[in-house]
Amino acid sequence: MKKKIIWIIVFIAFFITLVFTDRFINNKAYNNVEKKGNITENEVIDTEKNKTEAAIKVTSDNFDETEAIIKVTSDNFDEVVLNSEKTVLVDFYADWCPPCKLLAPVFDEVARENTNDNLIFVRINVDEEAIISRQYGIQSIPTLVLIKNGQEVDRVLGYVEKDEILNLLNN
Repeated sequence: MKKKIIWIIVFIAFFITLVFTDRFINNKAYNNVEKKGNITENEVIDTEKNKTEAAIKVTSDNFDETEAIIKVTSDNFDEVVLNSEKTVLVDFYADWCPPCKLLAPVFDEVARENTNDNLIFVRINVDEEAIISRQYGIQSIPTLVLIKNGQEVDRVLGYVEKDEILNLLNN
């Protein structure tokens, strides 16, 4: 009986520690993102807003050249990524992921500074697009996948600095 009580107390203590640690990490990651630079409303991915918005349809007719990053869904994945004549850098992320929040402004900066017309930057939320995530075997986020002619040519896992993203694009 005493062993059961001890295990229950240990489990409760572990659970409480896990909850508070997660909240601390998420708040710290969010604060670090804010300190890295000015983030505009368009650059922050808001989960609730994305869930209510319709999927963005991107075609050559309605693609806005001023947008640096395209939010891809299963509705437009084939058109934007697989059938693209351009090289595509895909950022697989989740809104709750602290390293993803740290990578977002770096990825945005590389996309904005890009001068290569044959390169497209896209973002895919792994929680909203589980099928695409499974197709590419995404088991860790953030993951950057470089796709040429519909085929994966390279991949980087976890948070990376700007130089590493540029090296990925130049190889």
